[in-house]
Amino acid sequence: MSENNKEFPKPIKLIPMLIPKPRYSHNSADATTTAAQKLIPTLRPMSNQSDAQAYIPLEPSTSSTNAILNESLVHLPQEPATNVNQNEIQVHLPQEPPINVNQNETQIHLPPEPSESFTASLLTNPNEKRLKPANVYILNHVKFDDRDEEREGSDKDVEKLTKTFKKFKCNVEEIRNATLETVQITASRLERENFEEHSALVIVILSHGTHNDMISARDKTYSLQEHIILPILKNPTLSKKPKLIFVQACKGGFVGFQPDSTSVHPNANEVFVFYSTFEGYLSWRHHKEGSPFIHALCKSLKEDGDTKDINVISKRVIDMVKNDTKGKQVPYVSKTLYKEYIFGHYMEN
Repeated sequence: MSENNKEFPKPIKLIPMLIPKPRYSHNSADATTTAAQKLIPTLRPMSNQSDAQAYIPLEPSTSSTNAILNESLVHLPQEPATNVNQNEIQVHLPQEPPINVNQNETQIHLPPEPSESFTASLLTNPNEKRLKPANVYILNHVKFDDRDEEREGSDKDVEKLTKTFKKFKCNVEEIRNATLETVQITASRLERENFEEHSALVIVILSHGTHNDMISARDKTYSLQEHIILPILKNPTLSKKPKLIFVQACKGGFVGFQPDSTSVHPNANEVFVFYSTFEGYLSWRHHKEGSPFIHALCKSLKEDGDTKDINVISKRVIDMVKNDTKGKQVPYVSKTLYKEYIFGHYMEN
């Protein structure tokens, strides 16, 4: 065969290869180029440059890639975009489509959040919510056998107290100008009375007073501890219920401490005694408007008694009386009541 008829090998037809993009890379452009260079071999020129075409490695173009995919009839889903940070790899997934609920599908209705009053009611015994409002007894001492002067303004206090406790559906009973015997009969009745259906017992005493909790009746004096508190402590239907006692009376001159007693008394559970003034100090009263202590007590109960505990009420009363009397009278509380009592919780029972 002559040299002119010498056959050369046919040129090799190159088909661009599909180089998948790496999913995660710190530098996607450099990584793709490097991968392409590794997978596509470097082709050297053929021996006769005039008859053969030299090929250089190239990255596959988008059009060639699509042509191969179309010929193979394989449609790959588009991958989500990846935003790369220099310090960390972040993958952003496609946002889920919103869920539309039609009328035929089941809908879930969540209950509303509990109100403040409902949350406060959980702090107390659920059975107590079924109890009736408190019974209120007012010992109103206006006239005295040993003096001509009456306690003017005391009836005004009774008027305020009655209106206030009636707001909370309480039964209110006034015992007016009681003698010592009447006080003892009243205390004996409270000792025997059945209070199982009621939420609390309230006693209000309006009178003159002296040291060691001595109160003036019409004819004699009586002891708050001996004639009032001890009898009601003997009532078994009141053993675990609040016993609230409000005393508007002076407490005489300070005489110091008294010896301890060896007497045995019933357990003083759930007792709350709110005195109009501290031991050894006077308690003030206006002859027309009544006493600052009862005025503050009724005002605080009317405004906050629906939702506030009696301990919170008492703190506000103390501040009001201190301000009204410019510090001359400071009420104080003596108590063994540590559970919550709110007058407004029993209005509907």
